[in-house]
Order: sequence, then C-alpha cells, then structure tokens
Amino acid sequence: MPTFPRVIIATLILCIAAVPFRAAADAAADARKQFQAIYNKDNAAVMRGDLMAALYSTTQDFVSIDTKGRKTTRSEMEKKIPQVLGLMKDIKSNTTVTKVILTGKNARVMIKEHAEATITNQQTKKPGKFVVDGTGEDLWTKTGQGWKKKSSRSLTLKQSLDGKRIPVT
Repeated sequence: MPTFPRVIIATLILCIAAVPFRAAADAAADARKQFQAIYNKDNAAVMRGDLMAALYSTTQDFVSIDTKGRKTTRSEMEKKIPQVLGLMKDIKSNTTVTKVILTGKNARVMIKEHAEATITNQQTKKPGKFVVDGTGEDLWTKTGQGWKKKSSRSLTLKQSLDGKRIPVT
C-alpha cells in the first residue's frame, strides 16, 4: 500500500510542474494571434495603398535590415514610400506568423511573406506582375500603446517580374 500515495504524489508533482509550461504555451499562442492580427492590419493598409499606416506598428527608432545586412531607418522608409506607391498598383500582401518567442516585454516573431503587385516594367514600359516571397525575423517590444516592431530582418528574399527571377541587389 505505501506505493499508492507515492503514485498520487508523483502525479500531483507532474501536474503542478506542467502548469507553467501550459501557461507559457497559452501565452505564446495568444501572442501569436495578436501578432497575426497586427500583420493582417498592416497588410490591409498596404493593399489599400496606405503604406504610412503600415508603419504605425513600428517604433520611432525602427530599422529594417535586408538580406545583405543593409539597414534602413523608419524615417528613410517614410521618404521612400511615395516613390514605391507611384510604381505599384493592385497590391496583394500576406504575412503569416510561423513562430513566436516571448521574453518578458519582448518578442521574436518569425514570419513568411508573399506580395504581388502590378508595376511598369522599366525595360518594356508595359505593366508586369511583380512577386516577392520571403522570410523574416521581427523583434517587437510591448509599449503603453501595445506591441511595436523595433526591427525587421529579411532572412530570405525571392523576387520576380512576369515570372523571371530578379536578383536581389
């Protein structure tokens, strides 16, 4: 009979020990939903041509890092947005959150992106289908206004125009 109480105690210990893991998993799942909702909102802004609204979810010191390690600040992006909007029409954009790692008030969010737009081919002067696919790592911080993106690093990037691959420069 002495083994029966040990089994109960062992079971209770396992159940109690599992609670933090379950809570952490629930927090990550909740955060993943929150981040997906932010990306969906940003994508909607991009598709209606309001790239400035898409920057709302970034911090003032936000920096974007391309696959070559080159950095672009938020203020530099704000200056480039009118040029980009002038080149693109019928923008479709989708971002999928693939992984979230929470550390206190910070989060590392892994994403997969796909975007399409009609642009004028600079060589033929005819409209063409521009497609971009990539993966990235975004670093977020929790602020008084909710989650804000501090940096975005492109890990992979493939782009094409009318089905012909364009090298990343």
